[in-house]
Amino acid sequence: MFCAPIEPVEVFNQIVQTKKSSQIDLLNINLLKQIAPFISEQLAYIFNESLDQGIFSEEFKTARIIPIYKKENRDLLQNYRPISILPVFAKIFEKLIVKRLWNFLDFHKIITPNQFGFRKKSFNCFCFNSFIR
Repeated sequence: MFCAPIEPVEVFNQIVQTKKSSQIDLLNINLLKQIAPFISEQLAYIFNESLDQGIFSEEFKTARIIPIYKKENRDLLQNYRPISILPVFAKIFEKLIVKRLWNFLDFHKIITPNQFGFRKKSFNCFCFNSFIR
């Protein structure tokens, strides 16, 4: 899969769009947004090196796992699902990669038009039309 280099402006925009920092790295998101113009180029370089070398930093792999209740009996472990809280820089990197992955999948028409789950601006008209009849 071809992956276009990550540009500093993309990193900057992703930092600005970030709503909250994680509980892992304790970075203040407001401070991060203020220094974004000064660190975006260096982060883009680090992210691109990670892609080129196929190495994902150990610091980015650290996550806080918390159980989220799903349904029924709260005393049963199977009624919870794990959520990983990632470091803020790992989350930014992830969002940049997801954007590239979706662009690749859309460009090469790998995902069927009938796939609606987890897709932005996607609406299953067949199901909606069946529902309103």
